[in-house]
Amino acid sequence: MTRDRPSPVSHVGYVADAAAIAQTFRDLIEAARSSIVLQMYMFAGNGETEALRRREGIFPYARTVAEWLVARRERSPELDIVVVLDTQTLDDPRLTRNKAGPLTRQILAHAGIPVLHANLFGTAFDRGRRFPSAARLHHDERWRAVPEEGYGRAQQRWQTWHNVEDHRKNLVIDEGAWAAVTSHNFLDIAADWHENLFLVGAPAAGAVWEQARAALEGALELPQRLDEAARARVAALASRGPSRPRPLERTEPVEALRAIGDPAAVGAVQEAPVEVLTTLEIRPRLIESLRAAGPGDRVCAASPWFSDSELLEAFAAAAEQGADVAILIDDLVSLPLGPVQSWVIQKLANLRVIERARAIAGPRFELRIHPSAGGQMMHLKTAAFVGPRGAYLVGGQANYTPNSFSGAWLETGLVVDDRAATDGFLAQFAALWDASMPPAPGGAPGRFARRTLLGLVERTLFRF
Repeated sequence: MTRDRPSPVSHVGYVADAAAIAQTFRDLIEAARSSIVLQMYMFAGNGETEALRRREGIFPYARTVAEWLVARRERSPELDIVVVLDTQTLDDPRLTRNKAGPLTRQILAHAGIPVLHANLFGTAFDRGRRFPSAARLHHDERWRAVPEEGYGRAQQRWQTWHNVEDHRKNLVIDEGAWAAVTSHNFLDIAADWHENLFLVGAPAAGAVWEQARAALEGALELPQRLDEAARARVAALASRGPSRPRPLERTEPVEALRAIGDPAAVGAVQEAPVEVLTTLEIRPRLIESLRAAGPGDRVCAASPWFSDSELLEAFAAAAEQGADVAILIDDLVSLPLGPVQSWVIQKLANLRVIERARAIAGPRFELRIHPSAGGQMMHLKTAAFVGPRGAYLVGGQANYTPNSFSGAWLETGLVVDDRAATDGFLAQFAALWDASMPPAPGGAPGRFARRTLLGLVERTLFRF
């Protein structure tokens, strides 16, 4: 299987081990010469979120990464470091489970690192909606009148009603010399989840930089807790063009990371065609690849949340065309939510796709559910397309849900035409597949559950 459109060649590496993912972030932080820009959906320690309960005994992932950034800031004050967070990462400790601070994001800010709210007004949402009042933040630009200290909460309430997110999880250094595109949030509860990371060099990293640069420009339009000097410095950073390729210097493995894996398992980096996708380009690329699949081809796809019925039918059609199709989702048991939310998610999320998969299961099509009761969620969002003529990946951060592809959620995707990266994913996929099971036999829910409850879950609950 090959792609019709060749992409520019960049350095690329695939990283699967939890500790190696963290180690790669440290490598980038230490290798930066002019700038570090982090875009992160969730950056929070244990108990620093509103909905997620604490997970005791887990590695302090968020504080560890924050300490790396703070230490680099102290050693290199001339280095521009900026963090852009979705407003689901709360900025008021009183709203969190812990009810006290300092929050991880506050530690960064206190060290002089600008921590910005992502601008979500460019997402796709119902601009005519006026109820409830919290959903009207965008009307008549009323957000401009919100005080800086209250803006985070105001946008967080607004985005929850509209179900929009900046779901990206990217780190880019030196205006695109190197970048990391990952499925992994900087969340303590997710420290040992099954994730992946794509390490890419220029020119692909330059395309990630363009997304980061646009995010910085958008963030500066909002009320932010920035003094004039910091605002000017961020604006100057956002005006820089992409960097040229250069080698990446590695650091010594961090021994503390062995609590969650092997920090030395960072993987090889080689040259290969790499294309960076924006939100609206991801789903069409998946559909295109599935339509091209046929006899002798193999398709392996993983997404913890899967509610895009039309995309599932495209996978089924690929199997009918003769490809071998394997889809992996998660049972979502490990999400540490309250009892009501947990019950709703475990009973209803992914259910429409599971029912359809039961009906069409056969020699060339199978869906399995990964068990996460031990705490380790299957959080990959990647598909491999393998055939006699080649192999490539379509991956990144987008779950297989309508909002992830529509522009309501901002995502970064990659197409990586590389056999080594594909084999890295396939090895990770195979281990998870062997630990998973097909859906248990069961009857279809009634019309009310199918049309009302499932629709409510798929449209309104957040996904990681």
